[in-house]
Amino acid sequence: MPKSIQTHRMTRGQIVARDGDNRLNFRPPMEMTTEEAHAAAARKFAATFWKGRAGHTFAVGSTIEGFVFVPLQYPGNTFKIFKYHSTDPDRCRVYYRSSGSAVYCLQYSADPQGFDLFSCTAEGEPSHPFPLANCYFEIPRGDAPIDNEVIQFINQEKIECS
Repeated sequence: MPKSIQTHRMTRGQIVARDGDNRLNFRPPMEMTTEEAHAAAARKFAATFWKGRAGHTFAVGSTIEGFVFVPLQYPGNTFKIFKYHSTDPDRCRVYYRSSGSAVYCLQYSADPQGFDLFSCTAEGEPSHPFPLANCYFEIPRGDAPIDNEVIQFINQEKIECS
């Protein structure tokens, strides 16, 4: 799994940034927006703990607790980022777009607790499975039950991002 930095806001305005091995507390200036503050925390974290191992250009995604930052120039990072597109609650699918115009969907798998990712036709029908390894997903913005289940799956599998 590619290295990523997870951030979330703590009490008194502090932001915590972590990558699983290290943790950094950051107090942003008051005039920063929420996303600017989280991005500043991620850059400071990368400069402190990853010294020269990563560029400071990130793919950014929102999570329930904050943000996740995936460095685009971290050695060995090969990942695919999926942007939320729409939800079809009748077919129990959550649709995503990756770079370009390709459409993908997450739908229930044979495993009762999981989902499978499919590449879709232009009509939105699943055509063939796509591996979930090194995939980062934006949190769905719908309010259908399938959206909530996908959010739980994404957070459980630690594959969130956009």
